[in-house]
Formats: sequence, structure tokens, C-alpha cells
Amino acid sequence: MKSIILLLFLSLSLVISGQSVPGSTGYEITEMDIMNPSPHLLRTKSANAYGIIGTPYVFEDFKQGNIFYSNKLRVDGKLLNYDCYNDRWEYSSGNSVYLLNSSKIDYFEIFPGQDRTMLFKQIFVEKLKKHVFLQVLHNENSTLYKRYFKEFKEADYGGAYSQDRRYDEYHDRHSYYLKTADNELQMLKSKKKSALEIMEDKSDELEKYIKKEKPDLKTDDGLVQLIRFYDSLE
Repeated sequence: MKSIILLLFLSLSLVISGQSVPGSTGYEITEMDIMNPSPHLLRTKSANAYGIIGTPYVFEDFKQGNIFYSNKLRVDGKLLNYDCYNDRWEYSSGNSVYLLNSSKIDYFEIFPGQDRTMLFKQIFVEKLKKHVFLQVLHNENSTLYKRYFKEFKEADYGGAYSQDRRYDEYHDRHSYYLKTADNELQMLKSKKKSALEIMEDKSDELEKYIKKEKPDLKTDDGLVQLIRFYDSLE
């Protein structure tokens, strides 16, 4: 019976609907000016610049979201977007876009679509030597994060060895990080070998599970499925 319950649990829909903010009830909602102490105007809204494909943002449009500060205050219902090329959050108000001072922010809770939530937490990543905002994909005994970033390639269409790239382009990139109960944050490659090395204490069980269930480790859902199974073994 126990094994049946476990299989039912693991077979639930793996659509990533987001993670709730840990201890969110401990935050006090405030209407404070989120640009305090001084607004930093980035630009007024306009059409996309000619000659560039893609954007530095995670989302095509600014999305409704909530902000959770380290002093336990929160601001709800703002239009936000993450410029992951410059690693900064921006706030849209009227016809203007402002830069948020994110140094004292713990979480961003974003609502990109109906019944879907994305939670971003500010984490110091040793490999990058800086704080970055990572999406929380799974948060139980272990925590699985996803980092969004962009690669910018300039137009290159002149000369004998050019790549005939007629436009400047932003290319979407991402990576994963895993923190288990017994280990520090580590980069997790979308491969079986990387997963088994990080979760070596249960590598035999994981290898059997991968062989039987065949989770797609190149996707968010597949990695969450594997980490969820790993946590169930604790």
C-alpha cells in the first residue's frame, strides 16, 4: 500500500505551478513607495529598438507580482519584469519603467498566467561570485533552482569569415542549481551523471528510478520529478 501511495504521489501532474513564499504570512503588506528613497527612471515605454532580435527580459511583457523584503514588509500587485541579462528587476508604472533596488529583497512572486506562479529568491552563488535571483522549482528537503540568463550576440555580416548574422540578438539560456539537505548549493547539469554525483547517497535508487520512469532531465518537469522522488527516500 505504501508503494502504491508513493507512485500515485509521483504521478501527479508535474506542471510547474510555482512555489509559495516560505513564511509568507509573516510579512506585513505595505503601500510604501517601492522606489524609496529615490526613484531611478530607466526610460519611458516605447517600441523595441530596430535591429535587435529578442529582449533581455524573462517575460515578454511586465507581469503582476508581489515583492517580499528582508525586513518582513511586502508590496503587492505591481507590474514587474526581470532583466536577466543585467540581473536586475524593473517596475512599470504608467508610461515609465523604473529600476528596483533589489539588495534588500528576498523574493519576487510573479503571476505569468492564469493559475500559475513563479517564485524568485535572491541567492549568493559561489560559482558566480555574486547574488542572483533564481526561480524556485522545488522546495522540500531539497531545493531546486533555475537561473535565467541571456547571451548577447552582435550582428556579424561583413567580411569573408562573417556568420551572416544581420541583427543583434539575445539568446535564451538557463542553468540549474540544487541544494540537498546534506550539501551546499551545487550546479546541476541536465544529465543523469550530474544528478547521481550530487545525490550520491541515494544513487542506486535514483538510477533504478531513472531507468524505469525515464524522466526527461532536460526539462523542469523531469528534474522536479527526480528531486521529488529523491526527497521521498529521506
